[in-house]
Amino acid sequence: MAVKDCVLLEDGTFDLDMGLLVWMKPQYYGKKYKCVARSMLVVTGEDVILLDTGCGKVPDRTVKEYNFERPSSLLQGLERAGYSPDDITMVINTHLHFDHCGWNRAFKKAKFLVQTAELDYSQHPHKFQREGYFKGVLEGTRFEPITGDHAVSEGISILFTPGHTPGHQSVVVKWRGRNMIFCGDTGAVAENILKRNVIGITTDPVKCLESIDRLRAIPDAFFVYAHDNDQPELPRA
Repeated sequence: MAVKDCVLLEDGTFDLDMGLLVWMKPQYYGKKYKCVARSMLVVTGEDVILLDTGCGKVPDRTVKEYNFERPSSLLQGLERAGYSPDDITMVINTHLHFDHCGWNRAFKKAKFLVQTAELDYSQHPHKFQREGYFKGVLEGTRFEPITGDHAVSEGISILFTPGHTPGHQSVVVKWRGRNMIFCGDTGAVAENILKRNVIGITTDPVKCLESIDRLRAIPDAFFVYAHDNDQPELPRA
Protein backbone atom coordinates (compact mmCIF):
# COMPACT_ATOMS: atom_id res chain seq x y z
CA MET A 1 0.00 0.00 0.00
CA ALA A 2 1.21 3.50 -0.82
CA VAL A 3 2.01 6.04 1.87
CA LYS A 4 -1.06 8.01 2.97
CA ASP A 5 0.44 10.42 5.51
CA CYS A 6 3.65 11.56 7.21
CA VAL A 7 3.84 13.52 10.46
CA LEU A 8 6.92 14.84 12.27
CA LEU A 9 6.97 14.23 16.03
CA GLU A 10 9.26 15.45 18.81
CA ASP A 11 10.25 14.13 22.21
CA GLY A 12 11.95 17.06 23.87
CA THR A 13 15.26 18.90 23.54
CA PHE A 14 18.75 18.51 24.95
CA ASP A 15 21.98 20.48 24.82
CA LEU A 16 24.97 19.00 23.02
CA ASP A 17 28.41 20.39 22.27
CA MET A 18 28.49 21.30 18.59
CA GLY A 19 31.79 19.46 18.29
CA LEU A 20 29.81 16.26 18.78
CA LEU A 21 27.46 17.18 15.92
CA VAL A 22 30.10 18.18 13.37
CA TRP A 23 33.46 16.39 13.20
CA MET A 24 36.82 18.16 13.19
CA LYS A 25 35.53 21.73 13.27
CA PRO A 26 37.41 23.41 16.16
CA GLN A 27 35.37 26.62 16.03
CA TYR A 28 32.38 24.58 17.21
CA TYR A 29 34.10 23.11 20.26
CA GLY A 30 32.59 24.32 23.52
CA LYS A 31 29.49 25.80 21.88
CA LYS A 32 26.15 24.35 22.95
CA TYR A 33 23.45 23.44 20.46
CA LYS A 34 19.84 22.73 21.46
CA CYS A 35 19.03 19.41 19.78
CA VAL A 36 15.51 18.22 19.05
CA ALA A 37 14.70 14.51 19.48
CA ARG A 38 12.79 13.93 16.24
CA SER A 39 10.70 11.00 15.01
CA MET A 40 8.38 10.55 12.03
CA LEU A 41 5.03 8.82 11.79
CA VAL A 42 4.33 7.11 8.45
CA VAL A 43 0.82 5.83 7.70
CA THR A 44 0.03 3.39 4.90
CA GLY A 45 -3.10 1.41 4.11
CA GLU A 46 -1.69 -1.53 6.06
CA ASP A 47 0.67 -0.18 8.69
CA VAL A 48 1.20 2.66 11.12
CA ILE A 49 4.98 3.03 11.26
CA LEU A 50 7.16 5.03 13.60
CA LEU A 51 10.67 6.02 12.58
CA ASP A 52 12.67 6.26 15.83
CA THR A 53 10.98 6.58 19.21
CA GLY A 54 12.63 9.50 20.97
CA CYS A 55 14.34 9.56 24.34
CA GLY A 56 11.82 7.77 26.55
CA LYS A 57 12.30 7.93 30.31
CA VAL A 58 15.52 9.85 30.79
CA PRO A 59 17.59 9.25 33.98
CA ASP A 60 17.97 12.25 36.29
CA ARG A 61 21.73 12.33 35.74
CA THR A 62 21.23 12.61 31.97
CA VAL A 63 18.52 15.27 32.39
CA LYS A 64 20.93 17.40 34.39
CA GLU A 65 24.01 16.78 32.25
CA TYR A 66 22.29 17.57 28.94
CA ASN A 67 19.70 20.09 30.15
CA PHE A 68 16.96 17.80 28.85
CA GLU A 69 13.52 19.42 28.58
CA ARG A 70 10.27 17.90 27.35
CA PRO A 71 7.34 20.33 27.09
CA SER A 72 5.55 17.68 25.04
CA SER A 73 6.39 14.00 24.64
CA LEU A 74 6.41 11.71 21.61
CA LEU A 75 3.41 9.86 23.05
CA GLN A 76 1.46 13.13 23.39
CA GLY A 77 2.34 14.06 19.81
CA LEU A 78 1.17 10.66 18.66
CA GLU A 79 -2.14 11.21 20.44
CA ARG A 80 -2.58 14.61 18.78
CA ALA A 81 -2.06 12.87 15.43
CA GLY A 82 -4.91 10.52 16.30
CA TYR A 83 -3.00 7.39 17.30
CA SER A 84 -2.22 5.42 20.45
CA PRO A 85 0.87 3.27 21.13
CA ASP A 86 -1.19 0.15 20.39
CA ASP A 87 -1.93 1.49 16.89
CA ILE A 88 1.75 1.31 15.93
CA THR A 89 2.39 -1.85 13.92
CA MET A 90 6.04 -1.26 13.07
CA VAL A 91 9.00 0.69 14.44
CA ILE A 92 12.15 1.31 12.43
CA ASN A 93 15.04 2.37 14.65
CA THR A 94 17.81 4.11 12.70
CA HIS A 95 20.13 2.89 15.47
CA LEU A 96 19.91 2.05 19.14
CA HIS A 97 21.26 5.11 20.95
CA PHE A 98 18.74 5.90 23.69
CA ASP A 99 17.54 9.13 22.06
CA HIS A 100 16.34 7.12 19.07
CA CYS A 101 14.74 4.12 20.79
CA GLY A 102 13.74 5.45 24.20
CA TRP A 103 10.02 4.69 23.94
CA ASN A 104 10.40 1.33 22.18
CA ARG A 105 8.86 -0.59 25.05
CA ALA A 106 5.66 1.47 24.83
CA PHE A 107 4.78 -0.07 21.46
CA LYS A 108 3.84 -3.56 22.54
CA LYS A 109 2.09 -4.58 19.29
CA ALA A 110 4.82 -3.40 16.93
CA LYS A 111 7.62 -5.26 15.27
CA PHE A 112 10.98 -3.53 15.31
CA LEU A 113 13.35 -3.43 12.34
CA VAL A 114 17.03 -2.84 13.11
CA GLN A 115 20.28 -3.86 11.48
CA THR A 116 21.90 -7.04 12.76
CA ALA A 117 25.20 -5.15 13.03
CA GLU A 118 23.55 -2.51 15.24
CA LEU A 119 21.93 -5.05 17.51
CA ASP A 120 25.27 -6.82 17.96
CA TYR A 121 27.16 -3.57 18.55
CA SER A 122 24.66 -2.37 21.14
CA GLN A 123 25.65 -5.31 23.35
CA HIS A 124 29.38 -4.50 23.26
CA PRO A 125 29.93 -0.90 22.13
CA HIS A 126 33.29 0.80 22.17
CA LYS A 127 34.09 2.78 25.32
CA PHE A 128 33.44 6.12 23.59
CA GLN A 129 29.97 4.96 22.46
CA ARG A 130 28.93 3.20 25.67
CA GLU A 131 26.95 6.11 27.15
CA GLY A 132 24.62 6.13 24.16
CA TYR A 133 23.24 2.66 24.78
CA PHE A 134 20.80 2.03 27.64
CA LYS A 135 20.45 -1.73 27.95
CA GLY A 136 17.26 -1.41 29.99
CA VAL A 137 15.62 0.30 27.02
CA LEU A 138 16.54 -2.54 24.67
CA GLU A 139 15.36 -5.41 26.84
CA GLY A 140 11.97 -6.85 25.94
CA THR A 141 11.85 -5.36 22.43
CA ARG A 142 10.83 -7.76 19.63
CA PHE A 143 13.61 -6.91 17.21
CA GLU A 144 13.54 -8.35 13.70
CA PRO A 145 17.16 -8.01 12.58
CA ILE A 146 17.84 -7.19 8.94
CA THR A 147 21.10 -7.02 7.02
CA GLY A 148 21.73 -4.23 4.54
CA ASP A 149 19.12 -2.49 2.41
CA HIS A 150 15.56 -3.65 2.90
CA ALA A 151 12.25 -3.02 1.10
CA VAL A 152 9.61 -2.46 3.79
CA SER A 153 6.56 -1.94 1.59
CA GLU A 154 5.47 0.04 -1.45
CA GLY A 155 7.12 3.43 -1.14
CA ILE A 156 9.17 2.68 2.00
CA SER A 157 12.73 1.39 1.99
CA ILE A 158 15.60 1.10 4.43
CA LEU A 159 19.13 2.03 3.37
CA PHE A 160 22.16 0.77 5.25
CA THR A 161 24.12 3.92 6.21
CA PRO A 162 26.92 2.91 8.61
CA GLY A 163 29.42 5.31 10.11
CA HIS A 164 27.80 7.03 13.08
CA THR A 165 27.42 3.49 14.40
CA PRO A 166 28.34 0.22 12.65
CA GLY A 167 24.69 -0.68 12.06
CA HIS A 168 23.11 2.67 11.31
CA GLN A 169 20.27 2.81 8.78
CA SER A 170 18.18 5.54 7.17
CA VAL A 171 14.66 5.38 5.74
CA VAL A 172 13.32 6.62 2.40
CA VAL A 173 9.58 7.29 2.13
CA LYS A 174 7.97 8.21 -1.21
CA TRP A 175 5.33 10.84 -0.47
CA ARG A 176 3.81 13.76 -2.34
CA GLY A 177 6.20 13.35 -5.24
CA ARG A 178 9.31 13.52 -3.06
CA ASN A 179 11.71 11.10 -1.47
CA MET A 180 11.41 11.85 2.23
CA ILE A 181 14.75 10.83 3.71
CA PHE A 182 14.68 10.18 7.44
CA CYS A 183 18.42 10.51 7.96
CA GLY A 184 18.90 9.39 11.54
CA ASP A 185 22.29 10.57 12.76
CA THR A 186 23.86 10.32 9.32
CA GLY A 187 22.18 13.71 9.13
CA ALA A 188 21.79 14.78 12.74
CA VAL A 189 21.80 18.41 11.62
CA ALA A 190 21.47 19.93 8.15
CA GLU A 191 25.18 20.73 7.92
CA ASN A 192 26.04 17.02 7.99
CA ILE A 193 24.14 16.48 4.73
CA LEU A 194 24.22 19.82 2.95
CA LYS A 195 27.93 20.55 3.55
CA ARG A 196 29.08 16.89 3.79
CA ASN A 197 30.43 17.48 7.28
CA VAL A 198 30.42 14.21 9.22
CA ILE A 199 28.81 14.00 12.65
CA GLY A 200 31.31 14.30 15.51
CA ILE A 201 30.22 11.07 17.20
CA THR A 202 31.26 8.34 14.78
CA THR A 203 32.77 4.89 14.73
CA ASP A 204 34.01 5.39 11.16
CA PRO A 205 34.12 8.86 9.58
CA VAL A 206 34.95 7.50 6.12
CA LYS A 207 31.90 5.23 6.06
CA CYS A 208 29.83 8.06 7.49
CA LEU A 209 30.84 10.34 4.61
CA GLU A 210 30.06 7.58 2.12
CA SER A 211 26.62 7.23 3.72
CA ILE A 212 26.07 10.98 3.50
CA ASP A 213 26.94 10.91 -0.20
CA ARG A 214 24.60 8.00 -0.74
CA LEU A 215 21.69 10.00 0.71
CA ARG A 216 22.67 13.14 -1.22
CA ALA A 217 22.54 11.18 -4.48
CA ILE A 218 18.84 10.35 -4.08
CA PRO A 219 16.74 12.48 -6.48
CA ASP A 220 13.84 14.69 -5.35
CA ALA A 221 15.06 14.43 -1.76
CA PHE A 222 13.53 16.09 1.27
CA PHE A 223 15.77 15.55 4.30
CA VAL A 224 14.43 14.99 7.80
CA TYR A 225 17.23 15.58 10.29
CA ALA A 226 17.36 13.76 13.61
CA HIS A 227 18.26 16.72 15.81
CA ASP A 228 18.26 19.97 13.82
CA ASN A 229 16.26 22.67 15.62
CA ASP A 230 15.43 24.40 12.33
CA GLN A 231 13.88 21.48 10.45
CA PRO A 232 11.78 22.63 7.46
CA GLU A 233 8.11 21.64 7.50
CA LEU A 234 7.07 18.64 5.45
CA PRO A 235 5.89 19.35 1.89
CA ARG A 236 2.26 20.34 1.61
CA ALA A 237 -0.21 18.67 -0.76
